[in-house]
Amino acid sequence: MRKIWVIIMVLLTGLYSTAQEFNANVSVSAKEIAGTDRRVFEDLQSNLRSFINERRWTNIEFQSAERIDCSFLLNIKSKDGDTYHGDLSVVYTRPVFNSSYSSPVLNYLDEDLSFDYIEGQALDFQENTFSSNISSVISFYLYVILAIDFDTMGENGGTRYYEKAGNILNAAQGSGDKGWANSFGERNRATLYENLTNPAYADLHKFLYAFHRTGLDLMHKDKTKAKQNILKALNFLKNIHEKDQSNFILELLMNAKKDEFVNIFSEGNPSEKANALQTLKTIDPAHVEDYKKIVRK
Repeated sequence: MRKIWVIIMVLLTGLYSTAQEFNANVSVSAKEIAGTDRRVFEDLQSNLRSFINERRWTNIEFQSAERIDCSFLLNIKSKDGDTYHGDLSVVYTRPVFNSSYSSPVLNYLDEDLSFDYIEGQALDFQENTFSSNISSVISFYLYVILAIDFDTMGENGGTRYYEKAGNILNAAQGSGDKGWANSFGERNRATLYENLTNPAYADLHKFLYAFHRTGLDLMHKDKTKAKQNILKALNFLKNIHEKDQSNFILELLMNAKKDEFVNIFSEGNPSEKANALQTLKTIDPAHVEDYKKIVRK
């Protein structure tokens, strides 16, 4: 679907300017580290920005306006020689067609990240070979973002990129970093990938497409129909909840979208509001008080 959009833009403008896939904002914070030359953190931040934004991650030609907006905040908390420990915040938003609004899709904190780095180090990446933890972690999340983004554009559109994320995961699992470990109950990269690709949760991909492409993208043209489609799309999440009430990816998605759901359904007739409230309460009981705002407005 994204490729179709690019072709349409080319035909309309008569131009063929292309760009890399990502428009990522990257920040490295090391406020808790004392006695270290700050140049290494500045170098890492610049290196990561170039690694993400200047590398080609797909064989698809993107228009500059089509680049995917995301952000990475690396918070370094401690160090041992050239080994750093901290967490990584990953945020991805998806623009809505014919609108200035961007929809929040992923807001995830990788809480236990360790990596080796020296100033001037090249960040290398090979999909099936582990070279460094920092490049593997960043590459993994980039392919997860690509997969989700393409899922929102076409039904199961992200399959090839989930596969690439899986290849990175498999190559990294011998690294010793527990973020890659297949440990029961751990909410880490391995669990995130498992939830995203488990056939039992296939309705997640149906939701991503239905909510964004037949819902939000239709808002500019037919708001009533778009909201009906969004309400139907919520049933896909309800199906996942019925199978696994502690599903990790469902929790992440609801955390990212709860305010958006409230905003969407706060305007509408009483019946529509009541249906939305009941469905959201079932899917996401942790945020019932937030969803009650739907019927209060």
